[in-house]
Amino acid sequence: VMETYWHDGYTAISACCACGGGQVSHINGLWQVMRGPCTIEEECILSPNYPGNYSDNERCTILVNSTLAKPLKTIHWDVEYWFDYLHISGTFYSGRNDPQGVVPAGSIQWSADEDTHGTGWKLCASDEALTTTTAGVAEITEAATTSEPSTSSSTSPEPSVPA
Repeated sequence: VMETYWHDGYTAISACCACGGGQVSHINGLWQVMRGPCTIEEECILSPNYPGNYSDNERCTILVNSTLAKPLKTIHWDVEYWFDYLHISGTFYSGRNDPQGVVPAGSIQWSADEDTHGTGWKLCASDEALTTTTAGVAEITEAATTSEPSTSSSTSPEPSVPA
């Protein structure tokens, strides 16, 4: 099993890097398809055969230039729940759970099984600022401090102050 490593716009595929057997490449632009039938269209990445249905047992690896990474904007998302998924920055996305707003790092992996096929996905780099909003009122939590009058008495002598 070969692993892909990424740092500062460069990738290395482990295959005995210490002995000079590894491969190193530079990512030109935001992302690069390392393997598989996924495609790039300007600042967007697309599932295989998009906008048509993706096929059985497909796998893709897309390398991300983290120095240029932007939040993802989901243009289209039709992926079978659980069995077909995108793996981005340690999280799996499938079914109704799309990666809207996620800032990818390292690589993006696509995996489809042999059953149900959707029309896949189209994800683009968003130019919008990354913001986090939540419903309701913002809540600030502070450590609880209680100040109550002390009723205990001390049996030790009061400190003396030199004159």
